[in-house]
Amino acid sequence: MLLSINIVSDTLGTYGNGLALPLLRHLLPENKLKQSMGFMVAMTLMAQVVFQGIGSVIIVMLHHNYMVVGLINALTFLLSALLVKYRFGVLCVAEPQMVERKQVSMIRSLGLTLRYLYRNNFLFSVIILTFFINVFGASMSGLINVTLLSVKTMWLVNYGISVAIMNMMISIGMITGSLVTNGIVRKLPLMYLFAISLSFSGLCGISFIWHESAYLSIVLLFVMGYFIGKINPRISAIVLQSIPEKRLAAVDGLLNMVSMLGAPVGQLLFLGIANVVGIAYSWFAFSIGCFFLIVIIVLKFIKMDEPMF
Repeated sequence: MLLSINIVSDTLGTYGNGLALPLLRHLLPENKLKQSMGFMVAMTLMAQVVFQGIGSVIIVMLHHNYMVVGLINALTFLLSALLVKYRFGVLCVAEPQMVERKQVSMIRSLGLTLRYLYRNNFLFSVIILTFFINVFGASMSGLINVTLLSVKTMWLVNYGISVAIMNMMISIGMITGSLVTNGIVRKLPLMYLFAISLSFSGLCGISFIWHESAYLSIVLLFVMGYFIGKINPRISAIVLQSIPEKRLAAVDGLLNMVSMLGAPVGQLLFLGIANVVGIAYSWFAFSIGCFFLIVIIVLKFIKMDEPMF
């Protein structure tokens, strides 16, 4: 029953995110979309990092009374609903004009969205790249955890603190990248950002193979996260500005779905290599894969025309 409630809650949350996209287009000025999306991504990540820590403290303070923790969690959902109700008038003003359309099935809608994206060469390429990048990115946390279990030379104080710091560095880098909207990096094309973030991912793999400096790995993880933090708001802004309102939610949902499909593939592949052959071999395959994908980007995608607004 609890799992069913959780699945329904997550499904409705993801569905709600798609419904919010047309509202954002009406609420935010076009010349502020990139900065606004960056701020939203940064605040979301910051809330996750901060409240994961707060949640852990609360669990300990309540002597692992998960029923009370569950009630507190439910209360936060209620407060969110009350906030939406309080600002309902603003949301109604931004609501796009409803147009009567013929209803289609989910499968047919997915097919129509795929065909639409296939005709949009740039966004279709972005979807393909996000899948493969997530194959690498989603497996990093697990590989770091497994590596630190057996490589004590990379510990900072102890295993638990080392895992926390290294995983937090990625999130802190993403928050920083999302918040810092000025500078040379913001002028770089999206495909360059993909290549740069992958290069630092590959260097992270090499640093864990070498496993002589935890501080080097921490710096590389932060810089990698910084460039990923630049990528996500840029993609969101491009989707918001270049996709018709009636397709916004479907395109965003497909983008998220394809991206998430890369996570289990990467975890199965790289954690499987780590368990069967060895951690060093897994990081080696990880780094080679990152650099190979950079070559593909340079040869195939780097000269693509990015939508400019």
